[in-house]
Amino acid sequence: MMPDTMNVMSKSPLPTPGLLEGPLFTDILKGTFIRRPNRFVIRCNLEGGVIDAYLPNPGRLWELLLPGRTVYLVPRAPGSSGALAHTAVAVEREGIPLLLHTHVNNAVAAALIGKRR
Repeated sequence: MMPDTMNVMSKSPLPTPGLLEGPLFTDILKGTFIRRPNRFVIRCNLEGGVIDAYLPNPGRLWELLLPGRTVYLVPRAPGSSGALAHTAVAVEREGIPLLLHTHVNNAVAAALIGKRR
């Protein structure tokens, strides 16, 4: 049996109660996309400096990740492994944020299916 949702930050298949009841992320920062050095890293301007952020999405995303686009970042979860301090969660296209975080996409889809939306 498939769980209704997934704990999106720990990648656990355990249900996350109320996933759709509030914001998916907190402490969101806006940056500007510069380039993508590899499948799991993006480089962006954030608060006047250039940083690298973890991108949990190996897809090409060539139609979304264009220089100058607004990207949404969150600080890495405390205790999580990884060398980068931020995770990219969304990119803006035509003024609308689109989720990039594949674990969240799957959890949201499962929650919507579970609620028959």
